[in-house]
Amino acid sequence: MNNYDFLNLSAIEFEDLVRDLLQKHLNMYLESFTEGKDSGIDLRGSIDRKKSLLIQCKRYKDYTSLMSNLAKEAPKVQKLGPKRYIIVTSVGLTPLRKAEIVKMFAPYILSTEDIFGKNDVNNLLGQNNDIEEKHYKLWLSSTTVLKAILQANVKNRSEFLAETITNSIKLFVQNKSVNEAIDILNENNFVIISGNPGVGKTTLAKMLIFQYMSKGFELVEITEDIEEGNKFFSPDKEQVFYYDDFLGSNFLENSIAKNEDKRLYSFMERTKKHKNKKLIMTTREYILKQAQQKYEVLGRQDIDLVKHILDIESYTRIAKAEIFYNHLFFSELPEEYIHAIVSNKGYNRIINHPNYNPRVIELMTMKFNRHSVPPDRYLDHFLLSLTNPIEIWKAAFENQISHLSKYILYAILVTNSPISEESLNLSVKGMLEYDSLRFNISFKRGDFLNSLKELENTFIKITKGSNNEKFIQFQNPSVKDFLIHYIECDYDLIEMIVNSMVYFNQLFTIFDPYNKKAYHHAYDYTLVLSRKIELTDRLRKSFETKIIKDFEALRR
Repeated sequence: MNNYDFLNLSAIEFEDLVRDLLQKHLNMYLESFTEGKDSGIDLRGSIDRKKSLLIQCKRYKDYTSLMSNLAKEAPKVQKLGPKRYIIVTSVGLTPLRKAEIVKMFAPYILSTEDIFGKNDVNNLLGQNNDIEEKHYKLWLSSTTVLKAILQANVKNRSEFLAETITNSIKLFVQNKSVNEAIDILNENNFVIISGNPGVGKTTLAKMLIFQYMSKGFELVEITEDIEEGNKFFSPDKEQVFYYDDFLGSNFLENSIAKNEDKRLYSFMERTKKHKNKKLIMTTREYILKQAQQKYEVLGRQDIDLVKHILDIESYTRIAKAEIFYNHLFFSELPEEYIHAIVSNKGYNRIINHPNYNPRVIELMTMKFNRHSVPPDRYLDHFLLSLTNPIEIWKAAFENQISHLSKYILYAILVTNSPISEESLNLSVKGMLEYDSLRFNISFKRGDFLNSLKELENTFIKITKGSNNEKFIQFQNPSVKDFLIHYIECDYDLIEMIVNSMVYFNQLFTIFDPYNKKAYHHAYDYTLVLSRKIELTDRLRKSFETKIIKDFEALRR
């Protein structure tokens, strides 16, 4: 029998699971109600015309918390006077503790059989495999599955799953996108998940990967070049290949020289011929459109057939509410911040906001620095962040990280990421040596590593190569978009960055010295990754001087 603790489910998700189980166990239809003050009712069934069956679902970690809550519920139940009252909880219960609960709610709980503890719920799940399978968020994060995943072979960047799986599953809201993407994978063995920034492409990809890894598939994470996939391709193994943001700016700029478009298509075709292979890729929809216009091989009809578009417009209001609820539920926000959202139904203004975006929801809950905004301003700040997402990064960048951390971000910005830790160290050192008069910044090894820790999981992510070498890149593309927007009018800062560069390729990563036409796309969430900063005459002169003066010294 499984031994779920149910703590990866939110209170609403636990209630949905209980409803499905008890409807089958009791052989009756159960009404469920929207989240709010429940007056002692989560689920309700009809016994006869006059009296009803009331059910309460209690998701708690321990018995003390459960009993504290039940003591508050008892007067409500006395007032309602149901014919039968059932309690279902995620807490494990002994016979003695069940007897205590029966006494507390006498005469409405008819016997201890109307109290379902953790073991009882697991028992019902064991009898109803179809319900267990339906609630895949439950079994996907079970101890058995997690152990299988963490012991599975992982090629290339091995720490990807170990660090993110539990939190990703807790926050995920079950929706039709998973089944639709799996249908595409079953038919074609590869899928392209596309959509605008922050809609949940990477989260969906992770859920798919976790499902395949739980079945014994080996994970191969591709980070820079499709040849990484070919390198680890084993015909006889079950493998799932993951290529996040496979059409980033590097692809658009370099694919002609590398024939990356043709090699990418060739790998898709290779995967399609092997039923024991799955290829999962993510990209921003407008970048995919640009690539399809630019490269004939990517414009073929079969590419569109394997595309699954995630669109905020397709999110129902209920889905938006559940996403927001899960983030609030699992966040560590103090109660006064939660109250600021709940009072006067402020959450409706967030759920109904025209710029509703899961990434902003995450940043304003799971990664929110509460010391920067008092509780009485939290809702207004939340709404401002939805209206203008750039403000989220600006507040964190200006007020929450050290000067050294800012220089690290500048160095990543001008480098084709991911950048190795060694190369990043060298780039930052060059900036600080050139700009030593602006800030008196310590640059010892320990300071550098502390700044990386400060930035990790918010501004940057760190992965390991096959030889355990660390690579650093932005946590998501919107960080790069923000930094380009932030520095483009600070000419002194740009001049410092240009003059302190130590690698030749850094000169052309984000700067457009001769005002060549850049890719543009109008949308109101953020800036486009491939947009470059046009240089003024003064900055162009510094740029040319740097090339002439340091051409031989610049590292290739």
